[in-house]
Amino acid sequence: MGPFRADQVGSLLRPKGLSKARAEKNLEFQRKAIAEAVRQQEKIGLQAITDGEFSREWWHLDYMLQLEGVTAKANPGPKFGGTQEQPPIPHVTGKLKYGKPIMIDDFAFLKQATKNRTVPDAPGLWQLATFNPDDPRATAPGECTGCC
Repeated sequence: MGPFRADQVGSLLRPKGLSKARAEKNLEFQRKAIAEAVRQQEKIGLQAITDGEFSREWWHLDYMLQLEGVTAKANPGPKFGGTQEQPPIPHVTGKLKYGKPIMIDDFAFLKQATKNRTVPDAPGLWQLATFNPDDPRATAPGECTGCC
């Protein structure tokens, strides 16, 4: 257990303009937003610092869709209330592999932005902790079944 009793570990409200900046691949805007989120967390005394999920569009998909053997399919389900947003559905198309480092630059930026402990990408950690390459669902083409 850490040196603190409770902390936040997830998404923060996104600042105005962040979604547009991400769509335009404006890394400078994104990093300024993260640096400000870090400053605010430190100011109120949080011991574990997060990037607020500002470096991701969807909590889990930005990670999963960088794995080899995973593609995105349109989600025909209802949109989020008042929006046209609906996350795509991950589709396993082959054997899952880590072909390249995933989100390392995002974590490195967060780590250098604070002297406090950092909370790395939670979905990435969850998936690394729960992925079982011997599970037949992990390598069979088809819909993601939650094994990864």
